[in-house]
Amino acid sequence: MSQSYFRIELPVESQSVPDELPHEDRELHRLQRVAMLGTLASGLGHDLRNLVMPVLLRLDVVSASPDLPEKARSDLASIRQSILRLQRLASGLRLLASDPFDQRGEAQLTSLHEWWQDMQPIVIDALPGKTVIEVQIARDLPPVAVPPATLAQILINLVLNSRQAMGQEAAPRLWLHASVARDCVILDIRDNGVGMDAETRARCFEPYFTTRAREYATGLGLSTGRALLARYGGDLTLGVEEAVGTTFTITLPIRGTMAVGDRRERRRVRLLIQDPRQLAMLRLLVRHRGLVELPATEASHADLTICDPEALAAIVKAGQGTTRNGQGSSGDIIAIGTPPDESAEPAVRWVDPRDFSVLDDVLH
Repeated sequence: MSQSYFRIELPVESQSVPDELPHEDRELHRLQRVAMLGTLASGLGHDLRNLVMPVLLRLDVVSASPDLPEKARSDLASIRQSILRLQRLASGLRLLASDPFDQRGEAQLTSLHEWWQDMQPIVIDALPGKTVIEVQIARDLPPVAVPPATLAQILINLVLNSRQAMGQEAAPRLWLHASVARDCVILDIRDNGVGMDAETRARCFEPYFTTRAREYATGLGLSTGRALLARYGGDLTLGVEEAVGTTFTITLPIRGTMAVGDRRERRRVRLLIQDPRQLAMLRLLVRHRGLVELPATEASHADLTICDPEALAAIVKAGQGTTRNGQGSSGDIIAIGTPPDESAEPAVRWVDPRDFSVLDDVLH
């Protein structure tokens, strides 16, 4: 077995070492460190989700046993809640690791209620442990036309600002309140920190202006957040001056002409999978994403069909694959497994059964 060796030479005391790196080198080092942390966060989120799914599946299988003692059933329920929190933490890490400037094409829709479920563990961990968080984000809010990753990074920047403002507060408290106003959803974020003086209020959206030490802040958080929201027709504003604390308001446009209270039609998914474990895991994903599972024998149109190679062969033989306009009876098709050869159906997306996190992204 071959071995690799690395040699690291450390400077001896007699060598002269500069007391401080030039500004350009320090800035490059900081950017490299941020890029490294982003890569690590993205990879960690991906790996955590891959680990969590099989655990949830097995917990559900064990919990369904009729002979399980009530005490054990209660313990399993508590374990499941902890695993779900870990899953949401992984989703939050992936959101934070995404590049908000790399949102190509049409703006994604974000359900604020579902988005907050993923963001909640990140926000809790970003604040002091004794912070009380009060949230009013209704489940039936209309989806907004801002990508979830963009909104996540704007929120975390505001939360970190609130953390600094509440540093000396004995009972720190953060409020998040969402409401509908005409064709927008208004999300208010308020804290009970020390607030802002007149100069800070006047300059807070000014690029590079910051009240924190330069090694901890760039002064670009608020100005960048406002610019990102402007790309989607939204805005970030500072609330009126208050005796205690600070309020920021995020204005999020509702997609198109969608009326307030309208529900987005849920995607319909047909599962044609013989392996019982794969089928159970896919059903867990479909249920978690709030999609509609169609019976395997039903002939109505499915927006998405997830199948194994045998079912795919039957679909192709019957001529029910995806058409150019996407209106085939099977809609988009995802096959679980390995393509048999290079001549496999080009319109079919193949997914490795060992990496179901890819499916979780598609079903989001």
